[in-house]
Amino acid sequence: MNEPRAEPSRRERQSAARATQILDAAAALFAERGFHRTTTRDIAEAADVAEGTLYNYFANKDELLIGIMQRLSASFSPALVPPDQASTNARERFASLLEIRKTFQEMNLTRMQAVLSEIMANAELRERFYQELVAPGLQALEKTLGLHASAGQIRPGDIPEKARLLASIFIGMFFLEVLGDPVASSKNHHYDEVSMSVILNGIAPENQGFSSKEVKRVGSPIAERDWKPEE
Repeated sequence: MNEPRAEPSRRERQSAARATQILDAAAALFAERGFHRTTTRDIAEAADVAEGTLYNYFANKDELLIGIMQRLSASFSPALVPPDQASTNARERFASLLEIRKTFQEMNLTRMQAVLSEIMANAELRERFYQELVAPGLQALEKTLGLHASAGQIRPGDIPEKARLLASIFIGMFFLEVLGDPVASSKNHHYDEVSMSVILNGIAPENQGFSSKEVKRVGSPIAERDWKPEE
């Protein structure tokens, strides 16, 4: 039987708050100025702490960047919980994922900008970002799609490919918002409704969707493959 977790002490809460304060300042400066043009002195000043205090929490800027990435991973965790045996129908589940995506983006826009600017040039950080944030998200999407396919709510087959296409929609939405696209940045619900329609119904005219054979003739030699969830 697991022992109940003890409540954090006042000192631990203060320490966690100070670390958060430093990470928030670092994320804002990395996003605004870039990783290499930001110094630890700049971050300490923005966080209103002494530079020596910053080093008590983070040894260098790389550790700050990893700390930001870990906070991204923690805030993304709600999206990693697949439905219980597809008890939620596919439309409700994907609507929920879109809402989680929107909330995650609103909460973490600055942090994502801070991390993405550096992972493009840092192979080690890029691998860690993929393993800690992207890969778990893809695995959760695969499980979700597999459960809904087994329940007959979506077409079966090609689950890994479908998961990556869905992920590319979510990632693309983020990049469009960062670039200032007015439609992607809008707060109205119509954008989500259109996204849901494309995810579940495609873009072909109603009752005129392509069959699998027609899709293969258009240019895809890949037949839909069976998929089994990882144990």
